[in-house]
Amino acid sequence: MKQPIQAFAIGLFVAGVLMLAGNYVYPAPQDTVNSASIEELIKIVEDEGYHVLTESEYITYSVQKDAHGQSAEATDNQSEPGKNDGSTDQPDTNDKTEESSEPEKDDKNTGEPITLAIEPGMASSDVSFMLEKEGIVEDSKEFNTYLNKHDFSPYIQIGDVEVSSNMSFYEIAVKITQ
Repeated sequence: MKQPIQAFAIGLFVAGVLMLAGNYVYPAPQDTVNSASIEELIKIVEDEGYHVLTESEYITYSVQKDAHGQSAEATDNQSEPGKNDGSTDQPDTNDKTEESSEPEKDDKNTGEPITLAIEPGMASSDVSFMLEKEGIVEDSKEFNTYLNKHDFSPYIQIGDVEVSSNMSFYEIAVKITQ
């Protein structure tokens, strides 16, 4: 029992000596981040393909993004107005067709808000069907596909929600998931 313990201790000692020698012969590289100036760091980051914004540029960009509901880049990637080509993760706020953006012509809902009662155990397809039945959306399958595509389905909340037919798919989805 004494020999294995001695061999283990000798192994630890040799490993420690080798690590110490390695650190002495090959010192750790200097930390360039702490020793570089701001201008040098910006150049390094831009060389990697990133953009560096000042605080005021960032605030301006954020305000523009919030005002339009999506970033300028997401708008540039759209193939046609009001349609998202799926190239961004931004939910499309205009998924309704041209006809559905106008007030409903039938007697079901004329844009006035209605209260939707979402009960425990209801699937997103049930909620979509209720919305179609109340005249909030024209096609329950299309709305349910939107909920699934943009990952709203698992987050539908139980309770009463006020929605209207003049809301976009995105606005309705946000309302029923809050």
